[in-house]
Amino acid sequence: MPTFILVRHGETADNIDRKLQGWADPELSDNGRVQAAQIADSLHDERPDIIFASDLTRCQQTASYIHGAYQNAPLLIDWRLRERSFGTLEGSRHDEIDWDVFDATPPDQSPHGAEPINNLVERLKSFIRDTELLYSSTIIVVTHNGVMNRFGFMFDENHTRQTYKNTEIVRLEIHYDDPRLAPHTYSPWEPQG
Repeated sequence: MPTFILVRHGETADNIDRKLQGWADPELSDNGRVQAAQIADSLHDERPDIIFASDLTRCQQTASYIHGAYQNAPLLIDWRLRERSFGTLEGSRHDEIDWDVFDATPPDQSPHGAEPINNLVERLKSFIRDTELLYSSTIIVVTHNGVMNRFGFMFDENHTRQTYKNTEIVRLEIHYDDPRLAPHTYSPWEPQG
């Protein structure tokens, strides 16, 4: 049973402006780089076997600082750890979005051209199942706020949506025989426009 150490990426200019990033690909801000260096220092007691990061720049940059502290642990980039695509809402300020309407959309549909929740869940389950082949006991995963929340919804019946701070850490014990990790049939989704 491995421990997943989920780490949200460091701050970006869009985080400062409270803009929805999704699949947008900004770099870390100067403060985000400081945060990434600090989180690498604060994880010094961990002994990761491997480090994974989303393929988006903000996560790769954050992970590079962590990897610098754990050079014996390979750093692998995995697109399945990307934030959910928010379609035409990307670049909007969080307070401009009617989240109640957005959240009420059935999980197999694409509000505003966004990635359906079912697609996000299936790609995360696929990632987790693949890590079983690594026989790792501690896995650091550098990812996004929405992905961290989705992990919470997947494995904690009492989870409520959180706004994780940049470089916040969440520990999660994974049981590979958990029936919630079983794959389900879903329609492949492609970004619109």
